[in-house]
Amino acid sequence: MRRGGVGRWLRPAPQRVVWLKRDPRTRIEHFPPDRPATHALRAAGIRGVGIDHLVRSYHAGTPISETHLVYIPLSGSVEADCGRGVWKVAPGQKLIAPARGKHWVKMRGGRCDALWVHLGDVPRWQSLLDGGPRVERVQDLEALAHAAREGLSESTSTAFAAADNLAHHCAILVNLLGRELGVGGTGARMQLVERIDAMWRMVGARLGEPWDVGRLARESGVSHGYLHAVMNEVAGLTPMQMLALLRMEKAAALLLNTGLTVAVVAEQVGYGSPYAFSDTFLRYSGLRPGRYRRRKGKQMARAGARPPTVR
Repeated sequence: MRRGGVGRWLRPAPQRVVWLKRDPRTRIEHFPPDRPATHALRAAGIRGVGIDHLVRSYHAGTPISETHLVYIPLSGSVEADCGRGVWKVAPGQKLIAPARGKHWVKMRGGRCDALWVHLGDVPRWQSLLDGGPRVERVQDLEALAHAAREGLSESTSTAFAAADNLAHHCAILVNLLGRELGVGGTGARMQLVERIDAMWRMVGARLGEPWDVGRLARESGVSHGYLHAVMNEVAGLTPMQMLALLRMEKAAALLLNTGLTVAVVAEQVGYGSPYAFSDTFLRYSGLRPGRYRRRKGKQMARAGARPPTVR
């Protein structure tokens, strides 16, 4: 099991993507990282997933990645450099680029839509390190594309039950990726993981309530030790680290999207003391809550971005 304390897991993974070239018409869609409906992705160790809509010139990547990259063109093609030469990746193929190496994706012209997934370097996805970077045939391109597109559509919808539909597509995407990458478990095992994912979605909607390992285990229908083992396997987190992460993600969204005081935000995410909340949030973001609100608010205002919607 990984060591390093709760603070190490609370701090978001640093973004080290380098944009060398990108046409202004390029669009990048991604699943919102801070919604209760996307808990299934976080619980599975999926750090990010979305669809690139590339136009003409494009060149981006990172010299040393902290996550595994799966890149699947849906239309058009790209070139990839992951340390073993430059490969062309076309529809029907998937690039698997393990963590701890370089990831570069390039397009010289035309258009390309591509599904991308960043997987945490956690036990669930550890087998991706075997064999190094490679290009393989996609087993079920249509199902993956459908789950991603429908989930992205629901993530921006204000229609009735959009959050429920988003959660449904996230769960499907997790299962499809496990099957695609050969890390799925037995039927009974997958049912257990799905039950734990459902528990986290429920907890995410009730973060203000008192939660401990005992209650989490009871809600999951497993023992304390088994819950620890499953969480370590699928996400590389203990149950309480996962709980703290969900609380901090919700707190960050509340700070940016509402005018609630820090004390009220602390109460809504389950902290009786605003001081304890402030200390935990500092470990999560590197900033105290008030300073985080001011700094991120200014950055978003300069970029003309809308704050995340809290559901």
